[in-house]
Amino acid sequence: MMTRSNIQQDIFQPPTAERLGCLGAGCYVQIHRQGQCQWVEISRSEGDELVGVLHPALSTPLSAGVATDTSAEPQELRLRREQITALGCERYCFC
Repeated sequence: MMTRSNIQQDIFQPPTAERLGCLGAGCYVQIHRQGQCQWVEISRSEGDELVGVLHPALSTPLSAGVATDTSAEPQELRLRREQITALGCERYCFC
């Protein structure tokens, strides 16, 4: 059975070793965090980690009981390449 998450995953580029090695500032990547698919725009790399800004508008909708503050400062995240589940190439970014 095809679920929504499977359909979403199929339309994005898979995170191959070659593609993960080419990530840089401006690339969008998907991670799974707190039970949601979340999109992060990479701003820089620091050693083995990538640093980026969370984009809630592109992420899985939050449950109805949780309010979001759109005026809040962008949330910066640190992540490792192995946490990435999909790439936003040709959809959110054009590398």
